[in-house]
Amino acid sequence: MVLLIINANFVYYETKITMKAKDKAKRLVDKFKEITPCFDYEFEEKEMYEEQLLFAKESALMCVDEIIDSHYKVFTGTKASVNDYWQDVKQEINKL
Repeated sequence: MVLLIINANFVYYETKITMKAKDKAKRLVDKFKEITPCFDYEFEEKEMYEEQLLFAKESALMCVDEIIDSHYKVFTGTKASVNDYWQDVKQEINKL
């Protein structure tokens, strides 16, 4: 949930984090796995899965980096806990 508060001199938002970083990491990677084609017949099934997982993890990490970047560039009042949460998500993605 995001609450955007606009004041004449200050724009900030508050985010209520409702999902654990580990769950968010898995959800993001799973979403990228769904759209990652895996058609190389030279690989065995396990190797194709590993390639698909690697691509999904790299994509999810790029997504999280963009989210973190946008917090610094767009919202001046971002709380440290929001940034910490997304850093935790990145760590969990790398563990997958």
